[in-house]
Amino acid sequence: MEPKTPSGQATPRSGKEIVENLRRLGVPVDDDEALALEFQEGHSKVSQAVARMPEEQRNRLRRSRKPGPEEVYCRTFLQSLDEQEAAARETGADLTQIRIARSAACVELSRLQVKATHFSEAEDLLHTALTQARQARHRRSVGRILIDLGLLHLHGTWVDRDATYLLDAAASFLKEALVYAESAGQYPDLPRAFYWLGVVLATREETLAQAVLAFDCCSRFGPAHQTAFVEMQQCRLRLGEREKLVALLKPRSGMDLHEALSAIAAAEVLKRPKRKLPLLKQAVEIAAASGEARWLRILQRQLDELTAMLDPASKVASSS
Repeated sequence: MEPKTPSGQATPRSGKEIVENLRRLGVPVDDDEALALEFQEGHSKVSQAVARMPEEQRNRLRRSRKPGPEEVYCRTFLQSLDEQEAAARETGADLTQIRIARSAACVELSRLQVKATHFSEAEDLLHTALTQARQARHRRSVGRILIDLGLLHLHGTWVDRDATYLLDAAASFLKEALVYAESAGQYPDLPRAFYWLGVVLATREETLAQAVLAFDCCSRFGPAHQTAFVEMQQCRLRLGEREKLVALLKPRSGMDLHEALSAIAAAEVLKRPKRKLPLLKQAVEIAAASGEARWLRILQRQLDELTAMLDPASKVASSS
């Protein structure tokens, strides 16, 4: 009989097999990530099994004081890593894979603690994960954990922490994350770090100008980060730049796509849907001319929705 995980799921594929499959799909992955990927696949299967449980059963799990299947899986995996490390130290084997995997398991366990509002426990786990990732010299993991620490201090409800301290800590973690974050392929960590740094900086009047810069940097990473344009213009409005935003509302020749998107966001912040319409039309033309297929699909949909909102008759005509 095939061995089972704590949730009753089959043991996941070996990390080496997962690495090979990912590489065949063109996903950049290091050999040293094999053990961590094995953990993540197993954890994913446990999470899926929990999601398939009847709601009543999931509610009973939440109400009980016992660890749930996901926590049991994480802690069991960490125990197995301790045993592997002890054996590796006896033979002088390299510990990099074990450290990266321990870092990944601690991150997942910290997320479970956040859901349970155990913020101090989550913080301790993230610091353990960060130490392991640093020792393994795994820059991508370091960057992601720093972002998680920043978000924990931004969103966590702490009864024993001063709000100013929490915001300062969040900003510090996110700024450090920018040094490590990677933006290529499946690892869009750099724009994510810029965005949340902007959110933190926007909480204070004295750092609004810095927030504008952070959101502007985030906005340059493609359609997935269109919200950053709106956040940027909201900060400029708070800085007293209303007239500058109004000046953006007039379509003008020679605009590039980023300028057009900034103008669209200004119209949204100023609540000028009729001024936003021609800007959207111009942005669609710019995206089409420059071959920005993803932007074109998104902007065309937004244009259709705004046109229908401003002129309901056009929606009826188009559907007939």
